[in-house]
Amino acid sequence: MLTFIPVQEGNIFAVRATGKLTHADYQAFLPELEDLISQFGTISLLIELENFSGWELSAVKDDVQFSFKHNHDFEKIALVGERSWHQWMVLMSKPFLSGEIQYFSRDDLQSAWDWLRDKQQPEAVAISPPAAYENILVPVDFSPHSEKAAYRAIQLSEQFSAQLTILTIVDDVEFYYAYLEPLDADTLTRSYDPELTASLAESAHNLAKKNLQKLLETTGADHAHTEISIGSPASGIISYAEATNCDLIVMGTHGRRGFSRLLGSTAHSVQNHARCEVLMVPLDSL
Repeated sequence: MLTFIPVQEGNIFAVRATGKLTHADYQAFLPELEDLISQFGTISLLIELENFSGWELSAVKDDVQFSFKHNHDFEKIALVGERSWHQWMVLMSKPFLSGEIQYFSRDDLQSAWDWLRDKQQPEAVAISPPAAYENILVPVDFSPHSEKAAYRAIQLSEQFSAQLTILTIVDDVEFYYAYLEPLDADTLTRSYDPELTASLAESAHNLAKKNLQKLLETTGADHAHTEISIGSPASGIISYAEATNCDLIVMGTHGRRGFSRLLGSTAHSVQNHARCEVLMVPLDSL
């Protein structure tokens, strides 16, 4: 699946690729990308690979044809991956692109954005009073912990007249098939049903949308912007915050799904890797 990550950076755009890409994925995605090229001219692109397992043959053809057609339309491409063969993809692509392309590991996501934005790291950082919050992000999984965090984020957004975004992450259905592939390719081939996968993904998206609307009504956050992303919670939160220049992430210390999440692994990962400020809200606060 190919989905855009919201970005507020002029001619810089970001895309997340998950699972195994199909011809249908490209048919849905490429017209949007071509519209952006038509509108902005030369663009820069961040491509984030998450649980990415490659392409179907027809999708490879789509990718090659698009690259040849638009090889002069990209100023920079930053590929953020998690496996050694992802880095190999960059080396193979360089001869076919007139712009720059560079690989970054997932742990180096912020450097990828800095490279696209042409930010130089200062030799010394002067300490100055912190600016008021302008862009607050609160990730939610609709547990009591995240609802309490949402209330705190609403208070802060009203206090600082800041933009507030409520983000929820939907698990990528394609991931479960990709996970099976190295274990039992025959089982994967027999069990994989594109229509069922699409139906499950749509149902998960609709449920998330319904839960977000209920949360808005419960908390009275009429001014908040809502966003639904696909992927793993920790990387999805960090990626969204970086792409949209959030200056504060407000989140609960625990989640609702899975043993590791109950131990707060998502919150811990975000706190350790996010570049903006992170406020942890325990359930018994306020």
